[in-house]
Amino acid sequence: SSFAFLMPKKQEYYNSLGFRMVYNTRLLDYSIVDADEFERDVLDNYSSLMLNITSLGQIKENEYDKLAYELNDIMEQQYNAFSLRDKSYLIDMLDEHRCQHGDVCIVSETMADGNDIYDNLVGVFAYDVYDEVMYVERFEPFGNNMVALLISVMKQAIEITCSRCIITVFVN
Repeated sequence: SSFAFLMPKKQEYYNSLGFRMVYNTRLLDYSIVDADEFERDVLDNYSSLMLNITSLGQIKENEYDKLAYELNDIMEQQYNAFSLRDKSYLIDMLDEHRCQHGDVCIVSETMADGNDIYDNLVGVFAYDVYDEVMYVERFEPFGNNMVALLISVMKQAIEITCSRCIITVFVN
């Protein structure tokens, strides 16, 4: 069945129209004081993670349908309701964030199983940048990959030389 999904400033207004809250959010606010120190801490504690951060813009558009299918499959397993993604959704999302000096990033982890090496999707995040602050509004870890996705976001913030990173996360 269809439904409308809103992210209102004033929830009370929409409650009176029959809408109901389906999730809560929390802001994670990090100051990036010493990028080298962060890199050392990450390497010391998470050296086994082989994380790959790929900008959606680096993926060929003819591969967007395949990526959308993979994302939809994961989201269907993880959530009861989600935004169905397709090629045009991904293009629009990328355009939206690029016009705000941001990007959409796909994070995967290189895994080894015997002689086979493959990439496992960790999550997706999208961000905008204003005055050296990275604002992440789409933070979607898959499975139990919250820490791996958080590390990827912070590495991206350091890469684009932000002094602060603010992440909106969904909480139950």
